Amino acid sequence: MKIIAVTLTLSLFISAIANANPNFVITTGMHMDKDRNLIQPDRLFMGEAIKAYNQGFNQSAFQYFIKAAALGNSLSQRYIGLMYINGLGVEKNIPTGYAWLKLAAKDGTKKNRDLKQQVQKLLIAEQIAQSETAYAQVNQDFGQIAALTRRDRWVKKQKMKMTGSRTGSLVFAPLNFDTPHGNGFYNQAKAYVEDYNFGYISSGEIIPIEKTKNKEEK
Repeated sequence: MKIIAVTLTLSLFISAIANANPNFVITTGMHMDKDRNLIQPDRLFMGEAIKAYNQGFNQSAFQYFIKAAALGNSLSQRYIGLMYINGLGVEKNIPTGYAWLKLAAKDGTKKNRDLKQQVQKLLIAEQIAQSETAYAQVNQDFGQIAALTRRDRWVKKQKMKMTGSRTGSLVFAPLNFDTPHGNGFYNQAKAYVEDYNFGYISSGEIIPIEKTKNKEEK
C-alpha cells in the first residue's frame, strides 16, 4: 500500500509540474509570440505599440514604445521621435523628437542616421539648442547604460525565478519540453535569459509607422 501511495503521490506531483509548464508566462514573466517562440520584453512592448497604433490608439502606442525604448529598443526610440515630431499620442515637440531620433541613430543603422540628418536640416538654431538639452535628458534616462541596467535587472529577476522551488518554475521543466526547435524548454529559456542582457538592442523592422496612414486618437 505504501508503494502505491508513494507512486500515486509522485505521479500527481509530476502531473502538476507538467501542467504548470504551459503557464510559464505567469510564473516567469516571459512571453511567447504567435509561433510559440520566446519573445524579449522590448520586442513584446514594441509589438503591443504597433498594434495599438494601427488600431488608432496613439497614446497607448506611445506608452508601449516608451517601455520598449527603456529597454534599449532603438526602433521604438525612432518611433517615439516621430510621434513627438508629428504630435501623435503626445504633445508635438520637434526638439524633443529630434533628441529621440539622435538617440536611435546611435544604433548605427543607416535608416536611423538618415532620418536624424533629414530632421536636423529642418531645425532652426533655437530648436537645435533646445534639442541638445532634451537629448542630454533622454540619453541619461534611455541611453545604452540605462537600458542595459534595466535589462540586467530583468535577467537577474528571471534567474531567481528559474532557480526557484515553487511548482511551475523553470527548474521543474522537463529537459525535453517540446519547442518549435525541438530543444529542451529549460535550456532554451536559460539561453534566452542569458543572451538578453547583452543581446543586439535594435529589434529589426516591424511595420514602420511612418509608412502607415495616420489615425486620430479614439
